[in-house]
Formats: sequence, structure tokens, C-alpha cells
Amino acid sequence: MKRGFTSLAEEVLDAACEAAASMGQTYIGTEHILAGLTDVDGCTAQKVLLKNGITGAGIRKMLNQPFEGANGTVTSEGGSFSPMAEKLLNAAGEEAERYRSEYTGTEHILLAMLKSEDCAALRFLMGLGGNNQKIMADLFVAMGEDLKDHKSELGVDKNQGGRQEEGILKNFSKDLCRMVKEGK
Repeated sequence: MKRGFTSLAEEVLDAACEAAASMGQTYIGTEHILAGLTDVDGCTAQKVLLKNGITGAGIRKMLNQPFEGANGTVTSEGGSFSPMAEKLLNAAGEEAERYRSEYTGTEHILLAMLKSEDCAALRFLMGLGGNNQKIMADLFVAMGEDLKDHKSELGVDKNQGGRQEEGILKNFSKDLCRMVKEGK
């Protein structure tokens, strides 16, 4: 079932279009949607991102650097959403349905983004030092959800007494950004 967007989510999508256009992009990717989430004052997603140190300025700085992320797909129509952005927005609609919301809000967009392992926006968040589980936990709290109901999504293993698992990314990768900051 296709759901409409809240007025703030519509503003986010408009801001994403503006971010892409300002960069001369012919597509709107998940990274532009992330920029939109940081630009719309007062939306739930922006509040959670700011709480976790993710700012519009940081996103803009990363957007202006060359990166491999938007899956290289450019649509034939300028200003169209990339296939990954379309997938993200569909997943956000599913999240809205899951939480019995009549409309898709910014919190649903951010939640879908955090759950999408292959989108550029998630790589941006991690590159800026964001912690996926912490952002997700803060988002659930902002949505009025009980964290106990979301243990599996937050990576909490019952056998660890409530500690969070490090996750596959930590186990099989190196944080190059952190290494550069440490001068390694």
C-alpha cells in the first residue's frame, strides 16, 4: 500500500532535490535525502541526527568530496530519484505501515536508511562517526517506542546481558576515518 508523506517528509524530499541540483547531479540519491533530513528544522530525524553529532554541514562537506556511493546509476530524467533512493522511500513506507502511521514521516525515512546496508547515506553517517545502533535507539525513543521491543534490531544479544554486539562491520573492517584522525 502506497502511503503519502507528512509535510515535513515532503520538505525533506524537496531539500534533497535542492541538494542534488546544487551539486549539478542528474539524480537524487540517498545521500541527498540524508542532507534533506538534516536541513528540515524541527523534524524528528533532524533532532536525532543532531543529538548524534550529524549535521548538515558535515553532510555537505562529504557530498562535495568524490565518493563511490550513489551506485553510479544516473536516471534518464534529470532530478529523478535513483533506484536506491526509490527503494529507500518504499522501505520507509513499509516502516510507516509497521508502526501504524497513516503517513510516512522523517523518522520512517531515517529508520529505513539505518536498516539499508547498501545505501550511500548510511556510509555517510558512518563516515561522520555515527553509530547505527545508537542513532536507531535514539530514534525509537523519539518515536515513543520501548527499546525492549527492539532488541533484535538494535543488535542486543540476550546472552550478553544487554550489551550490544559489535556487528559484522566492526568485526571485518577497519575504520579508516578514525585511523586518519589518529595519524595512523
